[in-house]
Amino acid sequence: METNGSLEPYTETEIAPALETFGTQLDSYLDSVGLPKDQILVPYERRGPVFQNMRTVLASLTDDQRLAAVYISKFVAACAVGLFDAALNYLWNETVRNLREKVARFDLSYFFDSVVSDGDRRSKFRSEADLEKLDDWELIRGCHTTGIITQNGFRHLDYVRNMRNHASAAHPNQNEITGLQIVSWLETCIMEVLARNLPDR
Repeated sequence: METNGSLEPYTETEIAPALETFGTQLDSYLDSVGLPKDQILVPYERRGPVFQNMRTVLASLTDDQRLAAVYISKFVAACAVGLFDAALNYLWNETVRNLREKVARFDLSYFFDSVVSDGDRRSKFRSEADLEKLDDWELIRGCHTTGIITQNGFRHLDYVRNMRNHASAAHPNQNEITGLQIVSWLETCIMEVLARNLPDR
């Protein structure tokens, strides 16, 4: 692991100058190749709330949960460079991945029976791979119906899903996301999904 010349990892304060320099250099590069540079990256000062709160939010995950959260690493990287719309997409990808994993370990047949009411369509859902055939709203509704997530969790996740559809890099848009919003959504997904254990049956 590369560090700052000691055995200690880099801190947010030590990373800050590098991120600011990166933004300036990227602006210059985009300008040199004739691409738009305005309103591409979130200004560095608006990224501050994310990194001021990141360690506290991530502390709710166990070591094993953090090691499995590949999309959260991508979320952090996207936040660092100022691409909050991409970060939101990565956060949602991790949440969906985790929910699918929980469903598969919980009771797949029971879940499909609870979510897919049409008999002809239900016959096409047999394995864990078939979870990808469900729309995200069906997945979170099914997780609520089967008790994998709480009523409160369902409401919060449905809001994050809507924001992912309307403000993330998943679809063309020019909506702005603040640092406090993105770190709040991270906390929501961690508390309601990533850090939660499966309910007893």
